[in-house]
Amino acid sequence: MLKCGECGANLIIGTGGGTHIHKKYACANYFNRGTYGNDLYIRRDILEERLLGRLQRELLRPEVIDYTVAEFGRQLRAALSSMSNDLGVLRRRKEQLEGEIERFSDGIARGGPLDALVQQIAVREKELKAISNRLLSASSASIEGQLRELRQFVEKGISDLCPQLNRDTALAKTELQKHLSEVRMTPTKEGEDRHYVAEGDWDLLGTGPNAPVLGLAHSDGCGGQI
Repeated sequence: MLKCGECGANLIIGTGGGTHIHKKYACANYFNRGTYGNDLYIRRDILEERLLGRLQRELLRPEVIDYTVAEFGRQLRAALSSMSNDLGVLRRRKEQLEGEIERFSDGIARGGPLDALVQQIAVREKELKAISNRLLSASSASIEGQLRELRQFVEKGISDLCPQLNRDTALAKTELQKHLSEVRMTPTKEGEDRHYVAEGDWDLLGTGPNAPVLGLAHSDGCGGQI
């Protein structure tokens, strides 16, 4: 997941950059071909300790989760408010469909063409179900339920992830890839000191199959910077 901020190549484990006692990360283009200027090596243990430590300190704190869930709720409610006209149209269409289904049912009771009437009822029931689900997802109770589900999912994921970062490298990598596609490592010089600045986008919900599906809007508020 580590990418060179200058050329986009992967950072790989290589030798060089001084003593060979410790494994080091280096830009793959520079290490293999020497074709780019990013010749900065950094010890693997130092980089991973700092990066994972910063991740835990900055992104996985309870107050960050509180802020993110609250921001998501704000955007969800704003989306609901902006949809008020659309919701009115949906409610009127729902009433219309219910009336049509009732009339077709009466037609069947009076001995009308069964197959044709049943087909018309099925078409309207399908649309009615979609509208009902849409209206239900837009209710205040549904929004609060979604936010509770979001918080529970995130808190559990974080409680599982934190120990993995410190204990199981392979499992931690798998879990990180659900939330983080890449980390851009840009070499920076301040005076005589050279170091990397790490940047990436953290997806709070992640891409796992168990992530909650939230209605109305997909908020950018569920991300974060590292």
